[in-house]
Amino acid sequence: MKELIDKFTLDSLQIFFPWDDDLYTYLRKLGFGKEKAVALPLVYTDNTESTINQKESRRRFVIHPDKFGKTYKELGWKETDKKSEPIIPAEKPQVEIWLDKEKQVIIFRFITTINGKEEYHLEYSTMSAFGKLYSNWVNFYFTINDFRNLIEKLEKYIQLKEELMPKFHVEPQQNQREKLIFLFLDVLYYKFCLSVFKYMVGYLKKNGVKSDLPCLEYDSSDKELKKIMEPKLKLGFVHTTKETGFEERKIQIALKLSQDKMIINQRKKKAKVKGKIIHEKSHENIVIVNAIDFLSKSEAVLDKIEEEIEVKKITDFA
Repeated sequence: MKELIDKFTLDSLQIFFPWDDDLYTYLRKLGFGKEKAVALPLVYTDNTESTINQKESRRRFVIHPDKFGKTYKELGWKETDKKSEPIIPAEKPQVEIWLDKEKQVIIFRFITTINGKEEYHLEYSTMSAFGKLYSNWVNFYFTINDFRNLIEKLEKYIQLKEELMPKFHVEPQQNQREKLIFLFLDVLYYKFCLSVFKYMVGYLKKNGVKSDLPCLEYDSSDKELKKIMEPKLKLGFVHTTKETGFEERKIQIALKLSQDKMIINQRKKKAKVKGKIIHEKSHENIVIVNAIDFLSKSEAVLDKIEEEIEVKKITDFA
């Protein structure tokens, strides 16, 4: 029996579809970019009202609305001196957290169309040439208060036998990546579908794709799939500041879907496959993990944050 535990507005949701090189190859076979070579977009959201306390912000590398049949006026965007840098209102995608009591799993279900409005934009991937070698490809962020509320609710349903004493990992800061302190979670299942995103559908159709759009899927029970993939969910926290080259934001809980295993892909290139390409009637974006594993490591992450606050005497994390 599945029960909806809660629904939250995310700080951010990022899905890097162009980083699956086999997906790009597959779409090319469906007609994508046959008339003119084009890049596969990524999906990006930023709820600037919660992240930087602004109702709108200027974005870089944005795909112009005319590329998917829309206008600035329809979307509520503002033009600037650069075509690829519009001012975009705060985007507020949601995530539902479901608990399957029988299977003891947590299901994250992402909702990017709210009251008929698309809560994201499409961007060009500045790293698309190297993205097939990158591990993290789906990232979603909670405010720390929302995450604490989620864990408090889950504690009413899930009983932990012992306190976890985990070893944390650190993903260091690089040019376009914030420092992440995290724990690994095993991934049981995930699915991310292009057709969920109306702007993506419009973009692909205008660039030659006439057929139904596929999904990327991982199922840990699929033995053949496990030979080419070893995905994990990184559960941790980030704190970006101006001093580290980022926007000043309060601490955020970050979950990053990661796939480290390297293979030789369809184009005979080294790559990290992000999922099995499938076509099916049910199109949704979901991630499934073990409930006890998620709760125990979530509590450990929150404890780690409290340690950081105490050691650094930081009071603006919450």
